[in-house]
Amino acid sequence: MTGLRFINWLKVLDDHIQIKCRRIIFFIDNCPAHSKDIELKNITLVFLPPNATSKLQPMDQGIIKVLKQGYRTRLIHRYVQ
Repeated sequence: MTGLRFINWLKVLDDHIQIKCRRIIFFIDNCPAHSKDIELKNITLVFLPPNATSKLQPMDQGIIKVLKQGYRTRLIHRYVQ
């Protein structure tokens, strides 16, 4: 992910959220691609502290593993059909 792609994605998502009249909070890790000076209307960015342990970072707690397992299961079912 590049910083420019991240900013563009957030702006598109912000417009989409604004159309639905909602407000959301994103918890983001301290990746160099994640710019902190983005002005958004309906999205609030909250950055995790640097060097946060895996207990604070949900992606390290098995979310990626579960996502991959679900993808593989659906892929196998598609091939069987």
